[in-house]
Amino acid sequence: MTGEIVIKLSSPDFPAIDAEAIEVPLTTGPEELTTLVEGLNAKLDEGVQLDFLLRDQLIRTSLAKHLEENEIETDVKLDILVLKKQDAPVPENSYTAEDWISDIASRGDQVLLASYDGTVALWDAEEDEVLFSVNCSRNVDQSEPIKCVTWVDTEKEDSIFAAGSMDGDIAIFRWENDRTKKAVPMYSLRGHHGSVETVACLSDRVLVSGGQDKHVRVWKDIAELPQGWEELSAKKRAKREERGEVKTSDVYLEGHSESISCSTVMSKEEFATAGMDNTLRIWDLNKMSESNTLQGVKAFFDIDYSQHSKLIASGSSDRHVRLWDPRTTTGKVSAQSLTSHTLWVATVRWNPNDRNQLLSGSYDNVVKMWDIRSTKTPLYDMQKHEDKVLCSDWSRSKLVVSGGSDKQIHSYRVK
Repeated sequence: MTGEIVIKLSSPDFPAIDAEAIEVPLTTGPEELTTLVEGLNAKLDEGVQLDFLLRDQLIRTSLAKHLEENEIETDVKLDILVLKKQDAPVPENSYTAEDWISDIASRGDQVLLASYDGTVALWDAEEDEVLFSVNCSRNVDQSEPIKCVTWVDTEKEDSIFAAGSMDGDIAIFRWENDRTKKAVPMYSLRGHHGSVETVACLSDRVLVSGGQDKHVRVWKDIAELPQGWEELSAKKRAKREERGEVKTSDVYLEGHSESISCSTVMSKEEFATAGMDNTLRIWDLNKMSESNTLQGVKAFFDIDYSQHSKLIASGSSDRHVRLWDPRTTTGKVSAQSLTSHTLWVATVRWNPNDRNQLLSGSYDNVVKMWDIRSTKTPLYDMQKHEDKVLCSDWSRSKLVVSGGSDKQIHSYRVK
């Protein structure tokens, strides 16, 4: 494709850019567009890089190739938006655990680490300090791997977290937010037959879990203190047998035909699960039933819901990150997959502060930061891991963390 095309540049980040329509060669790419902007006296600060958005897609190639790939006509004026490019994530701290890091859950700069040695540790990523480490297995003498962990949302002064184990238990721990104290066990939730692969908190009253038994279990009142708790000394609480008071639940949801590997919260009444049966299922907590099923093409390893875009991102047993619209019967969206990884995608997390930014981690040892408006080229690659990336998270304090089978957790700050 040769010739010229008419474009008009404008920018919310640089008000000085409001050019008249001009003709440029179809061979024009991001580098030439940047030169054009600099010629408009946009007064760019030193080191500032630019991105260019055309019809909600970032331009990463020549205009000719971009128009062809996105099926855009060449006989119309192109309104191109000039944006300040996202700065690269800044590496901060790293920590080495005793075994594989299977899951992480961040809250501000505090990060829960679930490990294959049967423990959950709390790491202060900013101070690079482990505040505590507790064994969350049913049998502390023969610890089973902890497969998943989550903070429990609560308005109480203390912090509560849930950890799912390969032994089938979910341990509920309470921490007094005192850096000199350990977390102590409150409950041991029992009902799953087989490994608990995922836990998700809908509110301070409701926790959902899934695992190898194919069931979604619903647990209530898990943030309420056990009877007689206040009368126990801290030492006795910490030594309470069987990881806290045993709670059981007969409430479960059926639908999956294979192991459930991941879950994500959509609202206080709605959540999603996905698994080895290649399906992504939406559940209505009020009706205690499935409201939608989306058929995938590969086994799911991880899913995450964006409160901004209302889309679900997924990682599977191939090299693609897929985007799903749970409000449709097929789940398909226009930018259905992001492709750059070379091996299976084990973890995905949306930026809680930006509807377009997404994190993915893979068995190829790489963590990628995406703008979903560019489906083939990630914004940045983070390559500090020496083995498979198994988990990641992105906190509202702009902290990005990742962990994996190299026993390492790495943190970055996104500005």
